[in-house]
Amino acid sequence: MAAVGALNGVQSSVQSLRMTLENNRNILMDRLKAFDGVKVTKPDGPLHLPGLQRYMKDSQKLSNFLLEKVRVVTVPGKDFGMEGHLR
Repeated sequence: MAAVGALNGVQSSVQSLRMTLENNRNILMDRLKAFDGVKVTKPDGPLHLPGLQRYMKDSQKLSNFLLEKVRVVTVPGKDFGMEGHLR
């Protein structure tokens, strides 16, 4: 019943969340591009950033670095089984 309600109910909050996540992704992409040598590809999804292992192989260290230097919170890829990626 909950799934039917989610699919058939009001979708405005879903659209609002999608736009917020897309904006967050774009901000993160812009900030990452500011670093020399960082090459990122715009992902299809809002927050999954592959290919960062070229910059730093340890996703936990990279996540901590981004938090410290540019105040961007990410989840290390190793936390969801994909080392070298961030969410």
